[in-house]
This record gives sequence, structure tokens and C-alpha cells, in this order.
Amino acid sequence: MQYSQAARTAFQHAREEAHSLGHLEVLTEHLLLGLLKETYPFQTLLDDYGFTLEVLRKKLTRIYPPASRKGQTSSAMSVGVREVMETASVVSRDLGQPDITPESLLISALESLHNREIFDGLNDEGLRAAIRYHYTGQKTVVSQRVQPLGKVVLSGLEFHGRHGVYQEETRLGARFVVDAELSFDFAGIPDQVDHTIDYEKVYRTVKDEVTVKSYYLIEVLANSIADRLMLEQPKLQKLTIRVHKPHAPLPGVFRDVYAEVERIR
Repeated sequence: MQYSQAARTAFQHAREEAHSLGHLEVLTEHLLLGLLKETYPFQTLLDDYGFTLEVLRKKLTRIYPPASRKGQTSSAMSVGVREVMETASVVSRDLGQPDITPESLLISALESLHNREIFDGLNDEGLRAAIRYHYTGQKTVVSQRVQPLGKVVLSGLEFHGRHGVYQEETRLGARFVVDAELSFDFAGIPDQVDHTIDYEKVYRTVKDEVTVKSYYLIEVLANSIADRLMLEQPKLQKLTIRVHKPHAPLPGVFRDVYAEVERIR
């Protein structure tokens, strides 16, 4: 496969980053920085997950102090970068792209750097899943992590929706109630809104799924809400969604019917 012009530009930026930081090789970390220097469709996702040039440059400078270049003006590609270049072609095919693009390079670089020090405090696994979902619609099962968590609950979110298997349900609609239990580590966080979950965005996501879309099953509605929230809210570590259908067409007296799903990152 051929490299797109945008991918070639990212390699050039990577060389510039290595040179400016005083490093003798172009590492995978430099390639990641190079991918951050241009505006791509995935830029919003990177920002949401805290992957910015300023943050990663500081981390990289701390991990790899400048070396003496002794007049050297260019940097060779490291073995790690060459491996990323090879796997990027596979990723491009998975994404249905005819050329190797910045998107495939980004996914390959993130996979190569997983569990490396530069990602301390950053949710690279969630970012990879969000990027793949953005381009392919493929949902990635997130891994389980054991840590003490706090919980914020949005309880009793009521909307008029058109979900069900009967024609009357989709034509007339009914009341649906959603509970969202948002678990994340907020022990000791500063008293600032950017250090917590965006609850307004959570509400808008739930409302969009319930009121705009239509599903036969509340189980599928619950799954769709949960998957979107895990992708849109990188701070989330655990999530429980309950979708109540108090007016389900059942032949008898009952208090409630609901579907419950859980996600753990």
C-alpha cells in the first residue's frame, strides 16, 4: 500500500519533533507528536482524551532527555516506527482505506505504545476504541480495571420514545425512564468542572438515543446508550444503564419492566 500525502507529512513532522527535542532517533512517540501537528477528523477525539502536543511533549522530554547530536541534522526511523509502518497497512485495510493514512498510523502507534510511560494518566485504550468506532462502527470490548471508584447517578431521566415491537408503540410512543450510574475515580479531584464527568453531555446522549432513534428492544436501547457513553466520556471506568418501560404491553398488573447493562473499562 502507498502512503497518503497526509501520512508522509506526519512522518516529516515526526522527524522535526525528534530534532527539536534533541533525540537521535525518530521514535514511535515522535510519530504520535507528528500526527498531532495537523488538523485531522480525529482531532476532537484526541482533545477529549487529553492527547495534546503540550501534554505529550512534556512527558516525552521527561522520559528521554536531549542527547548530544554532534552536528547531526536528521534522525533515522527507529525499529518501533518501522513496525508501526508495517502494521498500519493492516489497519488501513480494516478501515477500508486504499492508502495508509494518518488514522491507521495513529491506531498503530497507540497500540504499539500501550502501557508505555508516555501514556501514564491517559486512557489510550478508550481512545483506540473511540477512533475505531468513529471510522468503522465497530464496538470494542473494554478491559476490566480494579480500582476504588466513586459513583454519580442520574436517576429517573424521563423521555417520550417510540420503542417496541408493536405498531402502536412506534406510532404513538410511550414514556421511558433511564437511570445512569457513572463510576469513576474522583477522590481528591480539584473543585473544577473539567475534572469530572460532563453530566449535561450524558443527558443529551441519553435523550438522543431515547427520543430520536427507535428500537424494537429496550435491551438494545440500553446497549446503545452504554456504548456511546463509554466512548464519549473517557473518565468513565464503570457504567450501569437501566432502561425502564413502565407501560410495557403486558397482559397483567406489574410495577415496572427494565433492561440493565453494565460496562467496565
